[in-house]
Amino acid sequence: LLDALADDFRKHNHDLRHLFRTIAKSSAYQLTSKFPGEWKDSYAKYFARKFVRRLTAEQVHDSLVFATGVYNQIPIRDTNLKVRYATELRSPEDLKQNFPGAKDLYFFLDSFGQTNREYSERTNDGDVTQAVLLLNSPFVKGQVKAQPGSYLKSLLDQNATQEQIVDKLFWRFLQRPPQSAEKRMAMQISNYEDLQWLLINKVEFLFNY
Repeated sequence: LLDALADDFRKHNHDLRHLFRTIAKSSAYQLTSKFPGEWKDSYAKYFARKFVRRLTAEQVHDSLVFATGVYNQIPIRDTNLKVRYATELRSPEDLKQNFPGAKDLYFFLDSFGQTNREYSERTNDGDVTQAVLLLNSPFVKGQVKAQPGSYLKSLLDQNATQEQIVDKLFWRFLQRPPQSAEKRMAMQISNYEDLQWLLINKVEFLFNY
């Protein structure tokens, strides 16, 4: 498969857009993680289904800030540039600077496996520290606040109904509508900051299905 993609890439003058389009349109790329019937390990090499994986440290951070709409201005070392997403950083060393929330942000990303590839191997394993940070870290607590500019504040300013807010938050964080039981429980939560916190702590928020 890699040889075929490489050959096609050369034939199309090393066009990255063509390569990405070819991959995205393939049946293998579009498969669901669910498999009809009994799964066998021997099927894996045939790309018989999508494999569920946990988001990388940078993807966890970027998903969280995008969902809440609360962004930090992260300075890039030795430049005048500031970025909002961890995937835009040159290395973890960019977080070892003196700016608001730097220490909490560095610890959060480091705990989820962010590393400088020149010094150590990246890991995508889970551990208790990650669960604790999602539950109680200053970074997450700050993200769920209905502060000016946040997605939640925009919903509240629009005078959206409780049902509309619940539906929109589920779509925003999990990319799906709430199930019946979830909606009943969510409608009983009067503080939408708490609802955002709960959605961040759902397992599916951390995984690419």
